[in-house]
Amino acid sequence: MVLLAVTDPSDPVTSLWVSPDNLLLGTASGCVRLFFRTSSEARTWQSVLLCKRSPEAIAGLLMNDQNEVFAVVGDVGILRWDLRTLEYDKPLVKGCRHDRVDFAMEHKWNHCPHSTTFLDASEGNEPRIVVIRQNGECCLTDLNKRSQQLMDSVGPLPEMDTKTVPYAFDGNRVVYVTKRYGGKADLRLYKVWDGSQDLRLYMRIEARKGPLKGIRMLNSEFIAVLLNTTVYFWSLKTNTLIPLDSCPKVEIFDFIKTKTSDGTDSPTRVILVGVTIKGVVFMGDCIGMQESTKRISFSACTAKRKQGSVARFHLDYPYCITSCLTSQAVPIILYNDDVGLHLEEDMFQL
Repeated sequence: MVLLAVTDPSDPVTSLWVSPDNLLLGTASGCVRLFFRTSSEARTWQSVLLCKRSPEAIAGLLMNDQNEVFAVVGDVGILRWDLRTLEYDKPLVKGCRHDRVDFAMEHKWNHCPHSTTFLDASEGNEPRIVVIRQNGECCLTDLNKRSQQLMDSVGPLPEMDTKTVPYAFDGNRVVYVTKRYGGKADLRLYKVWDGSQDLRLYMRIEARKGPLKGIRMLNSEFIAVLLNTTVYFWSLKTNTLIPLDSCPKVEIFDFIKTKTSDGTDSPTRVILVGVTIKGVVFMGDCIGMQESTKRISFSACTAKRKQGSVARFHLDYPYCITSCLTSQAVPIILYNDDVGLHLEEDMFQL
């Protein structure tokens, strides 16, 4: 495990992005920092401060194949840097020159507390941004096409308040969470791209399962839900919550999806990446998702060594974790805790 940077507890990490050779970090104050390898074989990383402050928190980060970095700044707009014009050997304490693209909707200060912004840059998906306002106003942005679409009162999207908020976005669908009396929570799924549509899926989470800590949109059949320290799969076919058997207790989690190793069009492997309260990083296959079953089990991947550090998740922030695979199918895991930004590579064998 490598501690890449010590973070400021008063400026929480709000977004992370990872690739085999580059990492991006964004914070609540709008800071954007790039980490890069000194060479393709190097184990050491250097960093460049792209932006020291922004009008709002960084809601999403992305670096494309053309060495362009995009940072989504709240519901204000998108910042873009061309890394080919940056000089890495000079300290850039005041940030780098960048382009800015405003969202189509008019930005006003009183909108900020009542809006939510998501960037979906999942592998194989077109990078898409959605900004949802309290009144149902919605701005949709396609980064590849550099196009924006403004939708007023998009229909069945519920109005946001202190109890109802959009929670997760996968480039097409949004999950809304509504807190209920006694610790209960309701999940609802909506389609927002190419016309808004209520998908008529509803799940009530009982209080005894614990607080909602995370949601990951996996595919058209399953959505992963982290309740307290237990991972569940929301089956969209049966509209039931299926616990992940034999899985360690999790504080933060992510998923890697990859084809099976037999070279055929076999079903995609779904691999859970998790970090425990003691800082143990683990990975494993989720078995049974391709079958019509009421049981999904966890099968741990082989780790080369044990993790000795102790993670700290005591500030109750929405901690970030992301992961990717190298061309040799080696997992790279990036996450933050109360101390700083951690990187794990070459620990697991898939």
